[in-house]
Amino acid sequence: MSRDSFVLRPAQLNDIRKLNSLIQVSARGLNQNHYTHAQVDSLIRYVFGVDTELIADQTYYVIEENGKFSACGGWSQRKTLFGSDKCASRKNGYLDPKTDPAKIRAFFVHPDFGRKGLGNRLMIQCEEAVKKAGFCETELMSTLPGLAFYRAHGYVGDQFVDYPLPDGVIVQFVKMGKSFSKN
Repeated sequence: MSRDSFVLRPAQLNDIRKLNSLIQVSARGLNQNHYTHAQVDSLIRYVFGVDTELIADQTYYVIEENGKFSACGGWSQRKTLFGSDKCASRKNGYLDPKTDPAKIRAFFVHPDFGRKGLGNRLMIQCEEAVKKAGFCETELMSTLPGLAFYRAHGYVGDQFVDYPLPDGVIVQFVKMGKSFSKN
């Protein structure tokens, strides 16, 4: 499997079914050492999934190999920090690049493709687009298994946030951020 066999492209609305499938497989495969089965089920039910605004904005990407979705992730110039279309914590409106940080959003990698650099490719794509859009900072809400990945990319933050879900299940996230030089 070579790096050249993976294609990174903007996600399209007709990708939603395959993206949601990838997100569920990733969540079940990569979260099991950090969250309980009940927490993963609740995250999939109430938080994880596609945010169609990112697809409409062309800021959500998929990496595929021979039609199989291997990874996805994106960034946003909208106020919502995390969550799919079904998530209760959504906010309306756009960010001001002069005063607000862009959002890094919804990175998921299929367990069969973990540790192959796909997340890194997505992060490079997103950060380049963020800077091109005039943002000097980003922020994100990390899952527990994502902490090491985001820290390796220069994101800082260690305050755990207890997030209650509609079914009473509580999960922990960590809010993180990164600043870019204005070169």
